[in-house]
Amino acid sequence: MRPTPNPHAGQDQNVAPGNSWRSNRMWMLELAASMLALWAINGLLVPVLSISPNPLWLPVLVFAIVYGKGPGIAAALSASAIALVNGNGLAPGGDFYAIGLSALSDPILWLLAGLGLGEARDRWQQRYTDLEAENEKLRVQRSAIADYATVLREHVDRLEFAIATANARPRADTDAADGTRAEDTAMTEDRPRPTPSLLQVEEGRR
Repeated sequence: MRPTPNPHAGQDQNVAPGNSWRSNRMWMLELAASMLALWAINGLLVPVLSISPNPLWLPVLVFAIVYGKGPGIAAALSASAIALVNGNGLAPGGDFYAIGLSALSDPILWLLAGLGLGEARDRWQQRYTDLEAENEKLRVQRSAIADYATVLREHVDRLEFAIATANARPRADTDAADGTRAEDTAMTEDRPRPTPSLLQVEEGRR
């Protein structure tokens, strides 16, 4: 009997359909909490959003590196919105283009950082996933080969036993026949010879 590999091997049976949504909801909540925390610290305690480098770089870099391109871009857009609402880089007077460039420099850099680092992280994650799938495929193949080897070993053992039994049977029949002929010969030799009669003796003398 040939073993049949499990077609569902290599699939994680513990992954629920809603896990992806729960993961997305988790980073969204973390992003909202971090942005609100920076906004509250800037408004209630210390104006941290006016220092350089801007603390909004922190959530952009963290979410791009930890969660990937999508969360990195979302963090960059959130940081840009907070910076524009807070008026970062907007000084009264001055040239309009200089003010626009000063106000948009950080948001553009945040967007590029979220896109670049997030893309690198996603590629690494995809590579890791592919290697895990390949490793699981090789593990299933190794298990199937081991099962085939076990079946073949059992089949070889049965064939060896059948060959040994077939060779021993004619030898036993030959030994039995030789024993029967030897017994018949011994019985013939042990049988008493007939005694000649007086008439046969007289005729022999003549």
